[in-house]
Amino acid sequence: YDGTNGVGLYVHIPYCRRRCRYCDFAIVPIGGAAGAPKAFPSTEGTDDDALSSDSSRDSGSSNARAVDGFHKMDDAYRSALLRELGLIRRTSGSSSGITAGENGRIPLRSIYFGGGTPSLAPSSTLRSILSAIVDPENGSFYIPDHNSDTGDSSGIEITIEMDPGTFTEAKLMELRDAGFNRISLGVQSFDDDVLSSIGRAHRRADVFASIDMIHRVFGVDSNGRGDGEAHNSFSYSVDLISGLPGLSLAKWAETLETAVNLHPKPDHLSLYDLQVEEGTVFGKWYGINEDDDDNADDEKRGALARTRSVPSLSIDSAKNMPSLPSPDECAYMYRYASGYLRSKGFEHYEISSYARAGKRSIHNQIYWEIGSTWYAIGLCATSSISGNRFARPRTMADYIDWVGQQEEIVDAGRGSPSWLVAIDNNGRDDDERDDSDLFKDVLLTKLRTNEGLDVTWVRRDVVDGEAKAEALLRGTELALDMDLAKRDISDDGHDFLRLQDPDGFLFSNSIISQIFVELDKLE
Repeated sequence: YDGTNGVGLYVHIPYCRRRCRYCDFAIVPIGGAAGAPKAFPSTEGTDDDALSSDSSRDSGSSNARAVDGFHKMDDAYRSALLRELGLIRRTSGSSSGITAGENGRIPLRSIYFGGGTPSLAPSSTLRSILSAIVDPENGSFYIPDHNSDTGDSSGIEITIEMDPGTFTEAKLMELRDAGFNRISLGVQSFDDDVLSSIGRAHRRADVFASIDMIHRVFGVDSNGRGDGEAHNSFSYSVDLISGLPGLSLAKWAETLETAVNLHPKPDHLSLYDLQVEEGTVFGKWYGINEDDDDNADDEKRGALARTRSVPSLSIDSAKNMPSLPSPDECAYMYRYASGYLRSKGFEHYEISSYARAGKRSIHNQIYWEIGSTWYAIGLCATSSISGNRFARPRTMADYIDWVGQQEEIVDAGRGSPSWLVAIDNNGRDDDERDDSDLFKDVLLTKLRTNEGLDVTWVRRDVVDGEAKAEALLRGTELALDMDLAKRDISDDGHDFLRLQDPDGFLFSNSIISQIFVELDKLE
């Protein structure tokens, strides 16, 4: 992969109104300082770590200070992002292993503004970053005249994550005019009680109000197609979470039915099962009962044990919170979603991703390609350039300092910036990161897609490919016997290993872990 088809670019915008109870992402809670269109419900009585958002309890002077502080922080962060883009421009080309285009700039296939909640950033910040990316004189990247993925010669997929209740119609128009043509809307649930239990700032009414604004601004009809002055390349995706506290099977079915019948209809759905992470509010409130008798059946399943442990309320979490769904209920939610959405015309093209025909996320697909490249800017953002994975510092202050350090290295001619020096999460450099590590990265991503892993490619192109292919197949023997995986021969004679939908996807962690056991025996 040399980037000639275009690369992806991820931009991290860390602002959030508050930290949700399940969230362990790299964010900066800002309360109402960004001037969201409405105050969100009070968090009084919870452990959420955010600035207070209840304007009735804030004096005018303290609110003004908060707003002023936010804009100063935003100015500093925007400057750091633009400086990192400048470093990419100065060091692009042969040193990165990417085939650069005219004037040394890099062709793009997608741009993705994620977070956090990028819609909380000022429009001027978002416009300046987007303009700097593709500036014809000084930009690090360029948009090819014709993009084969979208079939749209006027541009590429440019996505922004937004939360309901964080934008106005006027702001949507500004973002549309700036070039954004895809929205990922963080709905998570349509049930107000569920939204309250997980610490989300918006409510059901905010979801429908936001989608109405999207309809008016982007002019899409009920089929997602443009009409009149519509922007024909526009699409939007909805994020939902299963396995939430108090979410029954009936409520989950209702959630999916509501999502597919929104007006306009979403082109894409991303469905995630709740993960209770250490260090989060839910991590304090909900514990993992490793000795529960309900796990007896899991042990009998051996390598195909459940990928989610049995949750239970921790001893000190007297929050009157509903319990989490059981593993069996979570598995049913996953199976139900797969069957229901496929019956409604959605393709289940990745474990958590569903799309209508031709509406897959181009940016996400770049992550799953063999040898693909994506750049990234912003705190905690991870790039992958010529196989070199690099994660930026997680906090605002550390990230801004890090950008300055990279500038000093490049200015003094002491070397390349960190993202061009192959360091993995274990601190090993490129020479220590062997082909087995890279192969495991490919295996992890490809088996989570409906295309699966090309075993013929493994035999032909991977170092020690014959041995690795045999280990791969040994590791999936049980899954193949239980019809959780299958092998298909393509028209051109390639042998593909695919996990079955839905149960193969459901047990993917266990199946892949067993493959790794067999691969490790080769070392």
